Parts: sequence; C-alpha cells; structure tokens
Amino acid sequence: MIPAHFGRKDRLLFGIYTPARGKRRRRGALLCGPWGAEALRAHRSLKTLSDLLADDGFDVFRFDYFGAGDSMGESLDVTLAGQADDTESAIEELLGAASIPSVSLVGLRLGACAATAAAARRTRHVDRIVMWEPIPSGVGYLAELLPAGVDPSKAESLETGGYALSPTLVGELRAVWGAGVPGPHCPALVIRSSAGDRPEWSGGRDGNVSAEVVPAPRCWVEDHDFGAGAVPVAQLERIREWLR
Repeated sequence: MIPAHFGRKDRLLFGIYTPARGKRRRRGALLCGPWGAEALRAHRSLKTLSDLLADDGFDVFRFDYFGAGDSMGESLDVTLAGQADDTESAIEELLGAASIPSVSLVGLRLGACAATAAAARRTRHVDRIVMWEPIPSGVGYLAELLPAGVDPSKAESLETGGYALSPTLVGELRAVWGAGVPGPHCPALVIRSSAGDRPEWSGGRDGNVSAEVVPAPRCWVEDHDFGAGAVPVAQLERIREWLR
C-alpha cells in the first residue's frame, strides 16, 4: 500500500494506492466510500475489497473526500458536488499512478452518487460502475441519519454521529433521488442486500444497468460485537467477479 496526497493545494486529499499483485490486468478500480459514521464502519470492508481486487490483478485506489478522514477540510465543507470533484481528482491520480487508460468505479452508499456523477463527466476514463448499496433517495437518507421528527428544512444546525451537515449538503440531498446521475454511459451494476432497498433507477440510457440482490450484512451499520460493520463477503466476491 502506498499512501498519497493529491488534488489542489487548497483541497488536498489523502488516498491509498494498492498496486496489482501477481498477474497484472492493466485495469484500475477506484473505491468511493460512504460518508460520516458509515465510512468508519465500512472501512474494514473497503480495505478487504481493495486487497481482493489487488490480488486479482487490479490497481486499486481508495481515498477520503475533502472534509473527511485524513483529507483537508472540516465536516461542514462536505458537499455532494465536492465529492464528485474529489472523485474526478482520484480518477486522475489512479490513472497516473498505474499508467492505465481507464478505471472502474465502486461507490458504496453515498459514494455511489459521487461515482456516477464523476463518471458522467469522465466518460473516456470510466469503463464500469458498481453502485453498492446506493441510497434509495436523498430524503430517505436524511431520515436515516437524523433523529425521528427532525425536519432538515427547518433545523438551524444538523449533525449525525458527531458529523455536522452543512445547509448546502442538506439541500443537495433533498434534491437527490435514486443512486445519483441516471443513465450511465457504461455497464453498471446495482448490488444490494435485500429487494426492499431497491432505489428508484431509470435502468440506464441504453438499458446497461443491472440490479442484483446478494444477501449479506450491511457493512455501514455498526456490528455491536466489534464497533464496526461486518464484512459482507458474498457481496465483495460478487463485485470482484463482475469487474473482471
């Protein structure tokens, strides 16, 4: 694993590059994680997926958005637009580090929004997208994050799990429906743990979006035995298989 700082001086980001091991495929995989406490709980699963893909010959990069993890910024700096910009920067970093022509994106939860938004801008460099447990809707996601009865449109300040939500982020989430940008240009897989979590999705511009249910524990939900999310092995294996 190779730690890296990348991006602009005023928007410095942190990531970890894991070069392909064994027979190299000359293909890259960029992992776009969730936000807030969900990112902490899913860290182990994203690290496991990174190792699985690297062992399978992929060059892998995972990173922290601006205002999260070890990147610059504060929690109130986080926006959906900013996460999409950061994902584009991470695409550039992986392309250069691995000397490859294109990458596949794997977006978990809110990371699926960032992945699909960035892919829509970088059609030449993104060849596949996995929308892993995407949020069904921005409004529904806010309802999950906030205490019952809290109206995000009226509250002066909001926080969840110690992470503050800016008015900009709340407004963006209220406008989001589905997993992000509809109609991806490349093959896309929506993978979720149960059929009841199915997001509203257009099916893609050319019908190139497929959806699968792979029963597994939710890695972004706290496992009370360990304080982090359980590793959804079946989903990780399916993602690796689909990206091959």
